[in-house]
Amino acid sequence: MAEASTRKLQTMTMTDAFIRKIMETDPNSTPYSLDVHNKQIRHLSNLESVPKLRSLDVSFNRLQDLEGLAPLSDLRELKAYSNAIRDVFALGENCPALSTLLLQDNCVNAIPRSFRKLVHLKHFSIHNNELEALENLPPSISQLDVGGNCLTNDSVRGLNMLVELESVNISGNDLGSSLPKCFAGMSKLSELQVSDNHLDTLEYNLPSGLVSLTAHRNHLSASLSICSLPNLTELHIASNR
Repeated sequence: MAEASTRKLQTMTMTDAFIRKIMETDPNSTPYSLDVHNKQIRHLSNLESVPKLRSLDVSFNRLQDLEGLAPLSDLRELKAYSNAIRDVFALGENCPALSTLLLQDNCVNAIPRSFRKLVHLKHFSIHNNELEALENLPPSISQLDVGGNCLTNDSVRGLNMLVELESVNISGNDLGSSLPKCFAGMSKLSELQVSDNHLDTLEYNLPSGLVSLTAHRNHLSASLSICSLPNLTELHIASNR
């Protein structure tokens, strides 16, 4: 029975009947919220049967793209982490109302120009993907997680366009000896995580409004000097040299 059930999951498709059953039996699903996480889904389809959706959870599936979202023009929250997604072009074209987008643990290597259309996006996580540059991000973002990618000081210059940023996680990348200059002008930034990079100083380019700074596992020395941060209440710098 277990083997038969596994074979069935491996061929799961989003038919109208499948969506209706989820709506009827899943306690997390309503006419405005659909939870189909961990269903071994390969392609999104038949979402025109739930056009009022505001929240969609398709995490822990086998998706390689996000085609099929066109009927969900009012979607506000999309959880699509832990798939095999490479292509996210469809998001900007089809989901202009998105405010929360969770794409961590996928295979995205570039953010397409269509993302500029996501003018309501506030919370964006693309942790642990394959990004080599930060570009085409809408300036509305206030919470950004780009940890665990392949970003360098030069490739994060696009951050200077994100004037609403309050929280940034850029840990686990390839930042050099000092923070990129783009951080210095982030007047609203209160929380910054830069662990697991190659920083050997925190003297330059820290925004003055920081409340929390985390910089574990870099190359910071015991005689660390930090520029004046009058609002700083939390500093975490374990496992440096």
